[in-house]
Amino acid sequence: MPKVRKTIRVPETHIKIMNKLIEEGISPCYSEIVRVALDRMIKRDLKILNKYNEKVMNETDEKKRKVKMIQKRMDDFVEFI
Repeated sequence: MPKVRKTIRVPETHIKIMNKLIEEGISPCYSEIVRVALDRMIKRDLKILNKYNEKVMNETDEKKRKVKMIQKRMDDFVEFI
């Protein structure tokens, strides 16, 4: 995937931590630290979004089931009258 250069503002404390990670050889550069952090954040957020969508779909299915049940009761009542 092609890479694009983007300028961002980062708190000074983050820069100090990134400097330490680079000095210790844990990460080769700032860009790699930011890429890894973004990848992790995006995966986490997508997982949360998928769980939310699944919950909404389940709730929708439950509501449809309840509406069908109510409609059946109403139909049964109308037949009774």
